[in-house]
Amino acid sequence: MTAFQRQRRNETLKPLEQKAQYHAAHFKTHRNPNLSLLRELHEADVELYVCGQSLVSKGSAPEEVAVFVDTAVSAISAVANLQADGYAYVPFGK
Repeated sequence: MTAFQRQRRNETLKPLEQKAQYHAAHFKTHRNPNLSLLRELHEADVELYVCGQSLVSKGSAPEEVAVFVDTAVSAISAVANLQADGYAYVPFGK
């Protein structure tokens, strides 16, 4: 990773880090426990998506998402597109 890419990533992560600080104060934790895992997944070439509709409905903006997370228009459209690419959706739970 070049110095420019590192700088861009760090600048993009600032809002996420600020959100993590809010999360820490609100939920009485020291930091967002998922951020390091998300970084590791990205570094292992895992594609990460967030539902744009859920993001906005929770009061966040796509610009606040980590640079390595893509914003999908909706979760259902992301699932449909991934299934068209050959992936399978296997729901767990209920």
